[in-house]
Amino acid sequence: MADMDRMALNRETLLARMSAHVLQHGLQTASLRPLAAAAGTSDRMLIYHFGSRDALLMAVLDHIATTMAAGLDQLFDGQGGMSSGELLRAVWGVARNDEFRPAMRIWLELVAIAARDPEGHGAIATRIADGFLVWTTGHLKTPDEAPLVLTCFEGMLVLQEAGHGATVDAAIDTLCARLTP
Repeated sequence: MADMDRMALNRETLLARMSAHVLQHGLQTASLRPLAAAAGTSDRMLIYHFGSRDALLMAVLDHIATTMAAGLDQLFDGQGGMSSGELLRAVWGVARNDEFRPAMRIWLELVAIAARDPEGHGAIATRIADGFLVWTTGHLKTPDEAPLVLTCFEGMLVLQEAGHGATVDAAIDTLCARLTP
């Protein structure tokens, strides 16, 4: 790659490229060399831009979460004040589409890693969950129901990815009806 091309790789460009790689291949390939190759730079340049492998991974995961939140904001623009059932159904519909599903899988992978490594990956998992709790709160008629909506969503996501989509499908109408006044 020419020197001009290397100079053009700013932090945001690097994050976008590495995020795309992680979304496609998962966190198991999120070591320096594969991320550098995906970003079109060297592992030394990644350390230069991000400081350490852990800081790099945190930045990539933050970028994925921020991008997803921005996508949700676009889809739900002006739709504040929803009932818990309405929001849960709407977000569940979005989470199952092809655009958001890779991010959902990365989220579950991160949560599993954080369960084994609460000191390392737990902080980023907590920060991302906190961000989505704030997002959920901002879209509800009854903001104190945000933990309930997020918990239901997370359970649905786990069951979906565990091959129990039919279980979720069977429960969603009942669950959303109970959460909608």
